[in-house]
Amino acid sequence: MDPTSVTVEMMRRIEKTRVEPDAPGDFDAFWKATLEELERIPLRLEVTPCPSPQGFDDVFCAIWKADGLGGRRIGGPLAMPKDGFRALWVYGHGYGSTDSGSGWRPDLARRGFAALGVDARGYGKSREPGDPGVPGWITHGIGDIHSYILRGAVMDTVRAVQAARSLEGADACKTVLSGFSFSGGLAVMAAPWIADLAYVAVGVPTFGAYDLRRTLVKGGSGAEINRLFERLSEAEARDLRDRLRYFDAVNFAARVRGVPVTVGYGAVDPIVPGETVAAIYNALATKDKEILGYPCAHYDHPLAAKWAEFERHILERAERLVGLA
Repeated sequence: MDPTSVTVEMMRRIEKTRVEPDAPGDFDAFWKATLEELERIPLRLEVTPCPSPQGFDDVFCAIWKADGLGGRRIGGPLAMPKDGFRALWVYGHGYGSTDSGSGWRPDLARRGFAALGVDARGYGKSREPGDPGVPGWITHGIGDIHSYILRGAVMDTVRAVQAARSLEGADACKTVLSGFSFSGGLAVMAAPWIADLAYVAVGVPTFGAYDLRRTLVKGGSGAEINRLFERLSEAEARDLRDRLRYFDAVNFAARVRGVPVTVGYGAVDPIVPGETVAAIYNALATKDKEILGYPCAHYDHPLAAKWAEFERHILERAERLVGLA
């Protein structure tokens, strides 16, 4: 569909999409046990300075490293104003960013944030020999909920927030958690297990509404899982769907409470269809939530530039919520 044909009525229909959360009975116990497993692992944070990007001499840049779930080292970029930060901004990267991981955000540092990017295991500064690439990352270990790589990646986001909050002078209650697509889904999945978040901002968060993804997704991680479903017997497919209930962002959204949340979607999106995003939004248990729609996402079209409005909006709202505005 041509994004220029998107109408307000179409967007309103997308926004009404609801999926009843179907978390398994031991969902909370499983994730609380996973969090407890992480908490038993010392942070062992290391911050290694590196040159700042050209034109950002007022920003301190570094690479951070810490021990994550399973004891493996994870890390990412860190940018902070040299004259001191007043809030925290934790963010991630896209599904295809195996080599690059997260990029530095000196622009956020200039706004007063310690901007910490988290590279999920298998990506960028958290990549180790033998880690899966893309395609293949999203199905790695999927045969068991304990070995599934997505379990570790969710905790990598939790650990990144812990790393940011351990920085000298950090105020934990002034933490912004954000993400787009892959990292947006991880942010939704991590948020229930992180106390005192000031704001969650996610654009086209993935990993939500797996049954809708079976019929609507045309590419990306969702398509990889769909291809796996096609290779399985009926019984095997049923077992896989049951396991995915532990990793459906809709089920996590139903546990996100007491924090302002902004969600963005694209009406035309072959990777993270707007309906799956709306399902996550409508499942959010927080009362302070908003959904913003755009003509397209994950789509090569001039109207994709309208996402700059989303970036401006979440930055301005974040600054107000953490007291920088």
